[in-house]
Amino acid sequence: MASEAAPGLGLVSPPWPRPQICPEVAYGSLSFSRCSPRSPQSSLSSSNWRIARSSSAKSRARSCYPGPCSRPVTRSRAWATITSGAVNSETLLGRFIKEIKQEEQSKIVVATKFAALPWRFGRGSVVKALKDSLERLNLSSVDLYQLHWPGIWGNEGYLDGLGDAVEQGLVKAVGVSNYKVDRLKRAHDQLKRRGVVLASNQVNYSLIYRKPEENSVKQACDDLGITLIAYSPIAQGILSGKYTPSNPPKGPRGGIYNAEFLSKLSPVLNKLKQLGEKYGKTSTQVALNWLVAQKNVVPIPGAKSAQQAIEIAGALGWNLTADEVEELRDIAKRVSPVVGFPVENL
Repeated sequence: MASEAAPGLGLVSPPWPRPQICPEVAYGSLSFSRCSPRSPQSSLSSSNWRIARSSSAKSRARSCYPGPCSRPVTRSRAWATITSGAVNSETLLGRFIKEIKQEEQSKIVVATKFAALPWRFGRGSVVKALKDSLERLNLSSVDLYQLHWPGIWGNEGYLDGLGDAVEQGLVKAVGVSNYKVDRLKRAHDQLKRRGVVLASNQVNYSLIYRKPEENSVKQACDDLGITLIAYSPIAQGILSGKYTPSNPPKGPRGGIYNAEFLSKLSPVLNKLKQLGEKYGKTSTQVALNWLVAQKNVVPIPGAKSAQQAIEIAGALGWNLTADEVEELRDIAKRVSPVVGFPVENL
């Protein structure tokens, strides 16, 4: 479980098999990837938070998996993030993993989470929930098991449960999500006393939502050797350039990223497009590359098609210059960020 520094890069190699270059296809909360080994700084994964509710999700995902990447593939991995209550998704994913192992002898990497729901008490609830997930997945262990958010109470017990899961061989590494600095340090210290490494902290982080930098969560992760997993890395699609003041997103996102906000965001979107034209990349790829440039960060953008998976993979294998990284940050600072997930403040 020891965490090692990557030579010459100042990065932390987590004790779980971190995805590297991953064009992925996700249906429901299932996420599949084909990955080529890169340097530790080329780290990218994918997630999708909707629950798959029918077997059609499996067939669509399976049909996209064999050929999303035109470049040579030397290793294949599946990175799965399962939301609380996604019983059907876990069952479908378990079937998919079995098929992939039989057909391609793939290296499968699975991550799932424990939802700290009010009626779940103590360490035993963590282990029980994981065992239930493993039964649905038809696996003996998973690679990464995270607390989905801080509990209203009983966090020490939940952390003990993570340690128990490691000691029982049910998971290779453990992490947390949406933990601010004081909680993160306490979790790290509590697990360390048992000889267990806290591998990850999954938080909202993007070019236009840099709270992990402002509240010192990013620095704490770097100092403690904890990988920061960045969800919403393209701000729910806003940084893709797809939306404009005259064409805001539909549904709940439209209430957050409205025409007024998008007007203020125009300088950021224009710069992303300009840099994309310079490197022959899309705005999405530039925004993801900016996150990777922060070091010790694994962005997890969602992909719902092979085309999107290929686009995600194109965020790696090249680098913005240091000046370009800082210029994007300076432009983004002029835009007030939207409100994040409230549990960050627990």
